[in-house]
Amino acid sequence: MRLTMLVSYGATPPPASFQPWCQPKPAISYPCPAYPVGNLRRVLATGAPERGHALPARSLEDAHDRVHDRRGAHRLEKEAVQARLQTAYTQAEIATEKYNQASAQLDTVNEKIHQNQRLLVAAVPYCFYCLASLVLVGIVMVTGLTIGPMRKAEKAAAEGRHAGGDGIEAESGLGGGRTDIKPNTLYMILPVAVLLVAVFVGLYVTGNGDILKGSGSSSILYSVIIAILVEAALLLAKRAMRFGEILGAIYKGMEELLPLALLLIFALTLGDVSRQLGTGVYLAGVAKQGLPAFLLPALFFGLGCVIAFATGTCYGTLAILVPIALPMAAVLGIKPALVFAACVNGGVFGNNCSPVADTSIVTAMAARIPVVDHIRTQLPYALVAAAAAFVMFAAAGLATRGL
Repeated sequence: MRLTMLVSYGATPPPASFQPWCQPKPAISYPCPAYPVGNLRRVLATGAPERGHALPARSLEDAHDRVHDRRGAHRLEKEAVQARLQTAYTQAEIATEKYNQASAQLDTVNEKIHQNQRLLVAAVPYCFYCLASLVLVGIVMVTGLTIGPMRKAEKAAAEGRHAGGDGIEAESGLGGGRTDIKPNTLYMILPVAVLLVAVFVGLYVTGNGDILKGSGSSSILYSVIIAILVEAALLLAKRAMRFGEILGAIYKGMEELLPLALLLIFALTLGDVSRQLGTGVYLAGVAKQGLPAFLLPALFFGLGCVIAFATGTCYGTLAILVPIALPMAAVLGIKPALVFAACVNGGVFGNNCSPVADTSIVTAMAARIPVVDHIRTQLPYALVAAAAAFVMFAAAGLATRGL
């Protein structure tokens, strides 16, 4: 081709403006330098170009603004995280402080419980009324001693009639039920065993795994229902009673306990009224004036007898007397366990002899005698034991003063 061109032009060199078709054309310059698309995307995403590539001034300012905004957002997010961490640390410190306070309170409660347990154990040897009552029961059982209205009641019982003279004949057993059922110890052992087991199970369930925190009333209610159902199933399985007879016996028991429930309601109402009026607090306040120190246990025993007999509640008597008796014992130098035992024994006397006490009502209903007759026949024996206990409390107060 070169030779042909030379021949065509007569071996004369071509002009400077001549450009063969095979020679590459020069590159065209643009006002903006070439910039790869991928690198531009990277700049827009991260704000930094690849090495060896330059950015226009506007793109560089935009990337700088983006980097600045991103750093500001990161700083704000970091500050927010730090604030949340500080709040969490503060809450953790508060929770730790509350836990320490609760632990200290629990330790204090446990220490008080241990002190109360030690006080209760130490008061057992000073329960003179209870000890005197046990001795008197032994004497009556051995000698057959009867005093006061009990002598008349014993004579009426021997003749098969009621001592009150109201024409009610003595009946055998609570409710006067059937006597033609063949005796079987299983009829008693099985429901009693089920009752005991169900009580502890109920305490465990109602206490969420802690027997001491369980509901005693709910556990007893459910246990009694379960024991009745077990007893009914046993009687039906043994064909000792028909279903209608069992249902009638249940209704009969409920009918006989209905007056007891009413009397308990009235007794609790009377005790609450006495506490609201401040009867026991007033009597305890009068007893504190001009009292010889060694007579403090005997006087609190007598005061407990009066309050418990009037209100019919042992626990209410203790709630009234113990907060007053123990500080007085500490000031006068009397052994606290002795004074505490005096208050407890006074409450026990009231439970034994008060016509509005729940124990007296339950005992009278179980024996199928009027509550008044039960109190009349028991009161002379209780007074003998109380008199002996009063003397022993005074002697113990004199012997243990300052110990």
